[in-house]
Amino acid sequence: MLWPRILSLYVVREVLLYAALGGAAITLVFVSEKLLRFGDDLVAGGFTPGEILTLLRCSAISVLVYSAPAAFLFGVLLASGRLAADSEITAMRSCGLGLSDILRPVTALGLALSCVLVTLALDVQHRSRRELHSLTGSVAARRAIVEPGRFKRVGERVLYVDGRLSDDRLEGVVIADRSHAGRPLMIFAERGRLVWDDDRSELHLRLHDGEIHFERDTERDTRHEAAYERISFARFDTVFPVAASRGLSFGRLRPSEMTMAELRGVAVRAQSGETLEDLREPNPIGYGLEIHRRFALPAAPVLFALVGVPLGLHRVRGARSRGVLVCALLCLVYYVILSFSQLLALASLLPAVVAVWAPNAAFGLIAAVLIYRARIPGDAPAT
Repeated sequence: MLWPRILSLYVVREVLLYAALGGAAITLVFVSEKLLRFGDDLVAGGFTPGEILTLLRCSAISVLVYSAPAAFLFGVLLASGRLAADSEITAMRSCGLGLSDILRPVTALGLALSCVLVTLALDVQHRSRRELHSLTGSVAARRAIVEPGRFKRVGERVLYVDGRLSDDRLEGVVIADRSHAGRPLMIFAERGRLVWDDDRSELHLRLHDGEIHFERDTERDTRHEAAYERISFARFDTVFPVAASRGLSFGRLRPSEMTMAELRGVAVRAQSGETLEDLREPNPIGYGLEIHRRFALPAAPVLFALVGVPLGLHRVRGARSRGVLVCALLCLVYYVILSFSQLLALASLLPAVVAVWAPNAAFGLIAAVLIYRARIPGDAPAT
């Protein structure tokens, strides 16, 4: 029999429809959690409109490798369940079509999704997490030192800002700087702008159109008789080491924020016996887990296709509600196995490669059993 192209396209369309609905709902839940986490900063005006959009975009991309397989499983279960509930599977079997004719396009769709997720995991996800890391560091730093209408102490400096606009522009800036022993400074500026340096965890304050007032040490500098001097400037940059003064830590990256080259570099250091105390995560196992996770998680859609189709083809009442429950249960089982095995790996009880690939192996075994059982009761032969 020729490959049923129309049937395949029909099945793919059904799966994509339900998967899109499920993906939108799952992504909305994850992004809402991010918004709630930064709710105080949003209410206080810590985020600009552009940063809110960046927060939404980075949050959505950072969870896509986790949410997309779950959404795909949701689509497979609901689509195949609807086909079974509406007797369309019976009609297909009467035409000589079997399980493989439905499984083939769904598995191909899962493989295509896996290829997309591999690209995201290797090249995109860590960039989004880095950008989100930098954004949260910037907002936390700004919140720590800038509160319009109030004096804020940062180490040996006191900052006053008359007003802050939505794009991090400041108006009416006053800085009392006593960080230089014996030579206090008073800085006045009509306006300024905040710029966050993520690499050094520093907040740069770029001031415009202002004056610097300071006292001279006349005992050391005998060339000038005046004990007080004023300097006008068009632009002046000053740095607030917020992370050091406030006990914040933003500069070092998590394993999930590193490139594959950086992860492999850390793995080489660990194998050579070098300590990783300079890194945010000193346990070398965490970097091995992250390397394998970027390949294991994108493989989940193929396995979910092989598990979801035979489960969804059982003709039962309430196929849609049953599909939602089964999807939630399967995703829970998958991620519980993944989390538990990773804990065992971090405790040096399981190799990292085994820990990360364990749920895939388990679902592969389940898929083989389900497909074998689904083909027994009078199913049409493979085409």
